[in-house]
Amino acid sequence: MYFNLFFWNKSGFFHKSDFWHNYLTGTGQIPIQTPKKKLRMKRTALFAGIFLMLISFANAQDSTAKVAQDTATKVVQDTATKIAQTASTAMKPAVSNPTVDSIAAKYKLQPMPEPMTVEQVFPAIGEYQPSAAAAPATTDSASTTTSATTEPAMPAVTSVKIMLDEQNKGIVWVDGLPQGKIKAMLRKSPSTYKIPAQKTESGTDVKEGTLIYDKDTKTLSVIIGKAYNDQDPAAAFAPAVEEPVAAAPAPKAKKGKKAKAAKPVKVEKPWVFTGTKVEHTTASVN
Repeated sequence: MYFNLFFWNKSGFFHKSDFWHNYLTGTGQIPIQTPKKKLRMKRTALFAGIFLMLISFANAQDSTAKVAQDTATKVVQDTATKIAQTASTAMKPAVSNPTVDSIAAKYKLQPMPEPMTVEQVFPAIGEYQPSAAAAPATTDSASTTTSATTEPAMPAVTSVKIMLDEQNKGIVWVDGLPQGKIKAMLRKSPSTYKIPAQKTESGTDVKEGTLIYDKDTKTLSVIIGKAYNDQDPAAAFAPAVEEPVAAAPAPKAKKGKKAKAAKPVKVEKPWVFTGTKVEHTTASVN
């Protein structure tokens, strides 16, 4: 399809080579592009753009990988340098400072202690064997008295056990005494207890007393029938000196009758037990 040269501006796009050829040959006509030629050119331009885009993407990937590799290499080199510097510093001999050395020697860290056992926390608990026959407290034999003792015959003590109360660790139960199972309350840590006046399960009345365990000698001392001394509990075990007890004045005898002799005053002495601890292994306190 051809148009006249003077109407070339209305014909659309054309090839310059054809234009100049026709112009020089004097035909005055130039070929124009058909729709098929336009589609072929667009397809070629599209493929060329896609090809250029793929090339650009590949170049970008290569550039990113190279940057990442360079960064990783630099990090590895820096880390190796720091490790070498640290090792070099550690190999250098430390500068001695007398003040620092003296403080370090005084305040060294000690290993953690092992958990305390129940017996270490409450040393009075355990089993005891009598070290002497349980008997009333001794008195000064030099003193003259008209008093008489009223100690009932009690069975011999073979073994005494002290156990913690399940609900209150400040209370212990003493089992094995002739009086029965009695209760004692902690008054001074770790092993000084007061025995309050009480009635046992069997109905026996027990007077106030004191229980002390000496962990150095592993000796248990129990006294019943003497009040607990808050200021000095151990004073209850000191030998008591009895004051002479004056006899009751004899009543005047009536005429013709003989006077009756005065009855001696009965004095009850405290009961004392001394025992030695039997060693056992106990569980630790959590």
